[in-house]
Amino acid sequence: MLDEKIPQWVAVKTMSRHEKVVHDALKAKEYEVYLPLKRELRKRSDRKTWVQVPLISTYVFCKIIKKDLFWVNNEKSVSKVVEFGGSVAIVSEEEIEAMKLLVNSATELYVKNILDLRKGKKVRILSGECEGLEGYIINDCKDGNFAVKIESLSIMIQTTIEKEYLQIIE
Repeated sequence: MLDEKIPQWVAVKTMSRHEKVVHDALKAKEYEVYLPLKRELRKRSDRKTWVQVPLISTYVFCKIIKKDLFWVNNEKSVSKVVEFGGSVAIVSEEEIEAMKLLVNSATELYVKNILDLRKGKKVRILSGECEGLEGYIINDCKDGNFAVKIESLSIMIQTTIEKEYLQIIE
């Protein structure tokens, strides 16, 4: 349940390819906004170039209180604030910090819907830029072997971490 006085992170679904527009519009209205971006190599007809693209397509994260819900939902290029079961989906501070840590690391990232993933052990990274971060080993995934779960959106952010740097958490 979205709080009346304490701002909480929510997932804002945007129109396709409007993530930066929504981010800038909400930031201009002085909301705390987070748009996780990753570098991606794009092939042009005459060259290859690195571009910044949203980590999670059509999503921006915004810290709001309950009365702001109306204003955010009515922002141009916003489809809706994400809800599950009739309640606004709250994204925890820990999930936002985990995304920030992964995005700021030098590892290549993948996003995969987790509704079909069932295997995996919970692990902690022992060293490197993401030391201390907890996530899951993905046994049936070709893209990577480590993932951070964003429960409220049913997605995982995946990357490849060498097994010797992972410790299983019981």
